[in-house]
Amino acid sequence: DSGMNSFNHYAFGAVGEWMTRALGGIEFDEEHPGWSHFAIHPRAGSGVSSVRAEQATIRGRILSSWTRANGSFELEVAIPANPSATVTIPAQNAGAITEGGGPIQEAAPNVRVVSVKDGEAVLEVRAGRYKLNTRT
Repeated sequence: DSGMNSFNHYAFGAVGEWMTRALGGIEFDEEHPGWSHFAIHPRAGSGVSSVRAEQATIRGRILSSWTRANGSFELEVAIPANPSATVTIPAQNAGAITEGGGPIQEAAPNVRVVSVKDGEAVLEVRAGRYKLNTRT
């Protein structure tokens, strides 16, 4: 009745973008245009226990889906073919990280632990779908 025929407002997109970036942790890397490399760094806190975020890119769909419960943090990621990602997850040491139930070093040859510092592990991840788990 008011003559307004569009609900495609910036405010709706801004909230969605913030949720994908901050809660899901999917972050564009300005040094690598075209999503050739990106980061996944979910911010698990503030009472949120799970998030599923997806980002459609020119290279394919990126997934970041995490759950925190009972002292465990599980992160499922999907990295499209060709790009790589820097993935940051909560972890006290590299030995605490598993993929698909096995130790990360043995179970996921396309995942490399770069560093563990201040309760977070930084991983370099090649194309594929992974279920990373840590005890927090």
